[in-house]
Amino acid sequence: PGLMRIKPPTPFAGDAPCPTMHIARGEPGSGEEITIENFDDTQVRAALPMTRVIAAMEPAFRAISSGLAHIPVRQRLPLADAGANMLVMPAAVPGWPFASVKIVSVCPANRARGLKTINGAILAFDAHTGLPRAHIAAEALTALRTGAASGLATRLLARPDADRLALFGCGAQAATQLEAIHCVRPLREVLVFGRDAAVAAAFCTRWSAKLGLPVRPGLRREI
Repeated sequence: PGLMRIKPPTPFAGDAPCPTMHIARGEPGSGEEITIENFDDTQVRAALPMTRVIAAMEPAFRAISSGLAHIPVRQRLPLADAGANMLVMPAAVPGWPFASVKIVSVCPANRARGLKTINGAILAFDAHTGLPRAHIAAEALTALRTGAASGLATRLLARPDADRLALFGCGAQAATQLEAIHCVRPLREVLVFGRDAAVAAAFCTRWSAKLGLPVRPGLRREI
């Protein structure tokens, strides 16, 4: 078998266009050696500004709605602990340079262990040779993609003069939802509705400072 060398995280080096993202694209080494680029959450976030991810969502959703994209039904594999599962999500689009698979584990019992309950990784393969080309941490990329989908939907469907956002929940996904919608609409105010008042208040303080606009906890009568 060939040698598979996983490289430590390095800055993004590729500048070749890709419909969804850019990853380093050096050719495999001589012989049977395979080099896999490794990108952590910090690098993913630094390399992919939200505006770029929103722009990438449009051809991606066109490929899905036209039937061009191959996205099999997500597979679920039970793990050892009760209620724990592994989810496998492959995807490919004919003519695009990469095919990928996202693998996510959901382990509720990890909360008692002091571990994350959701963990995942994305493997990207060269669509022509089938060689593995990159291992990408899934948390940041998933949050970016989910937020960007809302950003694209807002850009296409919301009224042009919409300037108030009601955000339900203030977890990991909330940040990228807010960031994406702020990219496509000039928000005047953001109302945040969360189950934990302290968490919601902290979220509001953080994002009000980041965006320079009023982000405050919403009131029940404002729903």
